[in-house]
Amino acid sequence: MPAELPTPRDDQDRKLLANVRDDGWHIVMIPEDAETPGWCFTVGLEHTFGHPELVVFGLPLNTAHALLTIGCTAIRNGERFEPDVACPQFLAEFACVFRSVRRQWHGAFLGYAAWFNGVSAWTALQLFWPDRSGKLPWQDGAAEWLGKQQPLLHEDDAAQAGLTALLASMETT
Repeated sequence: MPAELPTPRDDQDRKLLANVRDDGWHIVMIPEDAETPGWCFTVGLEHTFGHPELVVFGLPLNTAHALLTIGCTAIRNGERFEPDVACPQFLAEFACVFRSVRRQWHGAFLGYAAWFNGVSAWTALQLFWPDRSGKLPWQDGAAEWLGKQQPLLHEDDAAQAGLTALLASMETT
């Protein structure tokens, strides 16, 4: 947890800090484009609740925001999410699973959380959602499109994580 909150640079920072102060978290939404899936992530969970930040990729932003809000509310109510444990509270038909995000991906995909948390050792969990058959991206038989929508931020290697094209597209924007 940061000893002090960061100094706001603009109105966007002030809004984030107010949301963390009032609600315990802020959700950042990154829209999809022709090259990248959209994603949403939290800022403030580690600071407020001592819980890893959350990130989800590849869903419409309003759906991703709603899932993260479910998670944040559960955390505020005392629940803790752990890696590789089925979480049935997010989707009606199938369980989702969290996996730990490698620190090397924090800057690229959770940059605002990195600004907020500073140099302190903070953590994040990625929420994975299944395809219509209930398969998660790394499971045999999962739909091919699923892996393109959800990079595997628990992997060290960019290619294994499915990040090569995504990182390249982010460098050109």
